[in-house]
Amino acid sequence: MSFNRKTGDMVVQDQLAGSAVKFRVDPQTTIKHGDAKTTASALRPGSLIAVKFSPRSRSTGTAEEVSIIAAPGTSFTYFGRVTHIDLRSGLLAIENQADGKVYDVHFDSSTRIPQNLTVGSQVTAVAMFRGNDYVAQSIEVNSGPDRAAMSEAEENAAATADQDQANGKHQKKARSKDDRSKSNSKDRDKDDDQQ
Repeated sequence: MSFNRKTGDMVVQDQLAGSAVKFRVDPQTTIKHGDAKTTASALRPGSLIAVKFSPRSRSTGTAEEVSIIAAPGTSFTYFGRVTHIDLRSGLLAIENQADGKVYDVHFDSSTRIPQNLTVGSQVTAVAMFRGNDYVAQSIEVNSGPDRAAMSEAEENAAATADQDQANGKHQKKARSKDDRSKSNSKDRDKDDDQQ
């Protein structure tokens, strides 16, 4: 994205069309960063933006609203399932649970890659937007592919089974102690009868 503050002319690269789109930002154009209104001074080269036009504004080539999605240097946290890993090119694709979108996160030799990172793993990745891509600052594996692929109902059932299994072990130990106690009591009773 490039923006001439004096003229209000803006040029952005349309990711869908693969070509440059030119339009104008004027004093009536609403500028937003997230949900908050801001000014044209927040528009920086390399920012990821969304532009809305009204029928009136489209005919004049003036944007009705410009929303800043990401500015260079902004960090984002992605939580979701790994759909692709390419260690050679340093690329990790994450299906983010918050919005259902898949994000490509790049990493380099300075990024610590967990040994248990595999396709299907549930991860949390903190990445910084550089203007044209996201670069991992940290990657943490939350669960392996078996747990990550489970639906919420399956996850709850597995957790309940784990808990039941743990409770069963405790109950067996308790029964064993009770059985030993009863057995010792019977032995004492026999000893008393024999004396």
